[in-house]
Amino acid sequence: MVARVGIGTVLGLVYLAGIVTSGLVYLQRAGFGELKSREGVDWREFLLPNIPYFALTLAKMFVWPAVLLFWLVMKMPRSPWRAITDDHGRAVRRVTRVGGANTGH
Repeated sequence: MVARVGIGTVLGLVYLAGIVTSGLVYLQRAGFGELKSREGVDWREFLLPNIPYFALTLAKMFVWPAVLLFWLVMKMPRSPWRAITDDHGRAVRRVTRVGGANTGH
């Protein structure tokens, strides 16, 4: 027998998949993927010093349909956030806002 799956179940699973996917996308757009491959630095090293960034990211993960719509309407601008590990020769673990976020370049 084939079990019938309701539309509510399907929509719920799509929403949950969107939460996970959006979290991965936000980390990638902030440069964590590049740091991991280039320097071996993991996002967990940034967690405690950057609680406000991760709280904002977590909030955006739960409203991902609205964030996706806003991002598309704004013509897919680059992320205003960038993870950095070096500040003028000093080792840091910081997520910071960068200029030119609204230009799309």
